[in-house]
Amino acid sequence: FSANFAQCIDGRGTSIEGIEMNELYGGARVAFIFNEVFVRSLMSIDAFDGLSDEEIRTTICNANGTRSSLFVPEVSFDLLVRRQISRLEQPGLQCVDLVFDELQRIATQCEPPEFQRFPKLRERLLDVVSG
Repeated sequence: FSANFAQCIDGRGTSIEGIEMNELYGGARVAFIFNEVFVRSLMSIDAFDGLSDEEIRTTICNANGTRSSLFVPEVSFDLLVRRQISRLEQPGLQCVDLVFDELQRIATQCEPPEFQRFPKLRERLLDVVSG
C-alpha cells in the first residue's frame, strides 16, 4: 500500500483504470493545488487592504514617541505585519483541506487487490490514513 501511495504521489503510479488522461491525478493534482489554486487565492489578497496611510503613519509615530526615526520601528512594523499576515490564514487552511482531500482520494485508489479478501484490514487502514 505505501509503495503504491508513494508512486502515485511521485507520478509513477496509476489509478485503478490505468494512467489518467482526462484529469490530473496524484502528485500532479497536489502540485496543481499548490501552484494554481493556492497561488491564485494569495494573489487575490491586497497587501494594503484594511490599512490606510494614516493608520500606518500613526502606528509609526506612536512607536517613535518624541524622537524621530530614519527607519520604520520594529514594534510598529511587527504590529502592522502581524495583522496583515493573519489574513493569509483562511487561504492556507483552504489549501490544507484540498490537499488532505486529494491525499485521501489517492489512498482509496491505491488499495491493493488483497484488501478485498480482508475487509477489516482495509477498513482499519483507511481509518488510520484518514486520521
